[in-house]
Amino acid sequence: MLNNLLITKSTKTLLWLLLVIFMLCSNSTQANPNSNNNTKKPNSSNDYYSYGVKAYNTSNFTNAIQYFKSALMLNQSNYNAMYYLALAYQQNKEYKNAATTYVRLAMLAPNEPQGKLAKQAMLTLGKQVKELKANGKLTPEFINSIKNGKPSGSQNNLTTNRITNYTTNYAKNSMACAPNSTIIPQKNNNTIQQIPSNDIRSLAADPSDNTPNEVKIAFEKSANNLLYINAMVNNHAINFIFDSGAECCCISRTQLEQIGVTPPSGPPNGIQVSGVGTQVNLATWTMKINLKVGNMERHNFPIAVIDSPSLPGPLLGQNFWKGYQVSVDNSSNCIKLTKQGIKYSLGYAVPFKRRGNNIIVNVNINGMIIPMYFDTGASNISFSMKQAKMCHIDIDPNGSVSMSSGIGGNTKTYDVKISQLKIGPIELYDVPASVASQSNMDYPLLGQKVFGEGWEYIIDDKENVVRFVKR
Repeated sequence: MLNNLLITKSTKTLLWLLLVIFMLCSNSTQANPNSNNNTKKPNSSNDYYSYGVKAYNTSNFTNAIQYFKSALMLNQSNYNAMYYLALAYQQNKEYKNAATTYVRLAMLAPNEPQGKLAKQAMLTLGKQVKELKANGKLTPEFINSIKNGKPSGSQNNLTTNRITNYTTNYAKNSMACAPNSTIIPQKNNNTIQQIPSNDIRSLAADPSDNTPNEVKIAFEKSANNLLYINAMVNNHAINFIFDSGAECCCISRTQLEQIGVTPPSGPPNGIQVSGVGTQVNLATWTMKINLKVGNMERHNFPIAVIDSPSLPGPLLGQNFWKGYQVSVDNSSNCIKLTKQGIKYSLGYAVPFKRRGNNIIVNVNINGMIIPMYFDTGASNISFSMKQAKMCHIDIDPNGSVSMSSGIGGNTKTYDVKISQLKIGPIELYDVPASVASQSNMDYPLLGQKVFGEGWEYIIDDKENVVRFVKR
């Protein structure tokens, strides 16, 4: 009896000790950002990276930073983790750490997709990058490679995409792929979509606007052939991407904070946008600013503000230059805006139709005529998975992949080849293109890879054609 009692007391003592140890371990696990009670503990760089992405996507940026750091401790060449670490820093408003991480990635992997994305992202952190330059951390050669670098090595599929208002009901995902057809959209898309006068995409000129008859805007090409221009937002300098694929101007909350402009508060009250990086529409805020580009300045100008830290740069969309003819000369790196009324006869004219402010052109892809967005804000040719399937573009699941950055964030893209592409006088063979795993685009994007080298192009709204002139 005594022996049994002693055994029982010993057993109880052991159980209490085990319970205390379990509770301590549980508390330790909860406090440790590198643990997860529902899954196994990460033990490789890729595991930590995957956990970090999950934390990032739930806006738990502090934990995401710890995961990405752990991933890099195990593998310093995990460039995906390094890029996401910079994004998490930026979203967490640790801008100096974000700039330092972007610079490190751009130097370590200048020709990798992640390194090229980092170079683009650096343009959104002008203040911190200037500090690094002032402190001797950046060489002039490196600065020039960001501004003027040409892509080499693996292809970068950076795409900024169009902005679309979905409050108006019109057919979505109705892309027509027809052999030897010259009709752009299906019948229900032939009518030009009317934009309500109170819509952000409409241009309500302010009486104090400075809108000269001609505006010349110098641009610098990024490593992805995107066109970056100098602008002023409420007297604060910032670089915009000249984006014919954006129906209106757009900027991220982070980019506003970076230049010292307070972003709007309260619930989103603007249009919805979509594109690469998302399969759903994203809410925005409408904000009125003073926006100056070249010698043109608009006051109380409506702009869409989006909560998207991966937006490569603010987008100068079509509502800014509505009412102007647009000429982009790649030989002189100059954009010329001329008030409508001038009659052009230059070059090879390719007809277009508009959907809202967006420009849709016919493109011959492997013998099939398909409608595509004419998009100066896209560096590449980009399809959604559904569009690629409709156009019989083969995707090798084991082939090479890249990362794309768009309105909705970052997404994996599959690298594909187009045997033949023809639009007007431009005919290309074995053309690299991408298929986005996450995308909500009505039509594929025709980006700078096609018309960004060796051509001047004029968006002629008087005749509804894009004119191509060889330079």
